Amino acid sequence: MKNKRWVVLLTAVLVEVAGIVHTAIRYVTIFNDRYTGFPATVSLLILVPYSICSVLCLIVWAILKRKARGNKQ
Repeated sequence: MKNKRWVVLLTAVLVEVAGIVHTAIRYVTIFNDRYTGFPATVSLLILVPYSICSVLCLIVWAILKRKARGNKQ
């Protein structure tokens, strides 16, 4: 059970890092393209799915932690 919690936590962290890297790369791409029809700040919307996935992973982690604590008592 302890390994599952660490896997979920690590997944959440990796998803968030991937979101940050993806957003940074997209921001640079949009910023350097003078023919883009929307502002570069729109690229921050790319973080929304990554953030949702990270939050879901953290919720699963918290549930697994609570269940493990309940099984010990």
